Amino acid sequence: MRSNAGLTSALCALTTNHTHFFRESHHLDHLRMHLQQPWLDRLDAGEQVRVWSAGCSSGEEAWSILQSIMGTKQANCERAERGNLRLLASDIDRNVLRVASAGHYPIDTLAGIPAELAKLWVVREGDGFSISPRLRNFACFQMLNLIGEWPLRQRFDAIFCRNVMIYFDGPTKQRLVERLAEMLLPGGILYIGQSERITKDALPELMEIGPTIYSKEER
Repeated sequence: MRSNAGLTSALCALTTNHTHFFRESHHLDHLRMHLQQPWLDRLDAGEQVRVWSAGCSSGEEAWSILQSIMGTKQANCERAERGNLRLLASDIDRNVLRVASAGHYPIDTLAGIPAELAKLWVVREGDGFSISPRLRNFACFQMLNLIGEWPLRQRFDAIFCRNVMIYFDGPTKQRLVERLAEMLLPGGILYIGQSERITKDALPELMEIGPTIYSKEER
């Protein structure tokens, strides 16, 4: 039987780490239009908000999520700082996690960030740029194998698991979706990749509310 280290190496070799800022931006538009204000209101009320970027690769997705939550107002970041907002970003590949947690990127990738957001949440440094330290304070990076054990103690208001399931066979995809649904709070949102689908028959508790956007049934 292959060791855990060997399996991890094999999975890292099979998967691609290609990504960019604000990829599949309709998900982030949905967050901004439907979740941003309710989340900020909850943070004002002392409640916690938890988001998971599952399969975060080199971090562009995680930082895009946080920029979408904050939007174009410094005051939103201040509200989040007074509240209890945390974003978990996980990946199986330690190398890309190091890039993600450092939050430093080549200048040619800056074009993917809307200018009005880059003005607030990006710091130019030499021939590249870094994510604002204020945003980085909200993120936690963790090595995690999505088809292994998940040492997670809490459930999430939103999970981004995009362009990950394409690497798995049918039964593995089904089990992954079931586990992701278990990790969502009632009313929580699951975002998946544009080439991925979840059928109502496969998981009745998830309702498709937009292209590759699913809401967990509230009971």
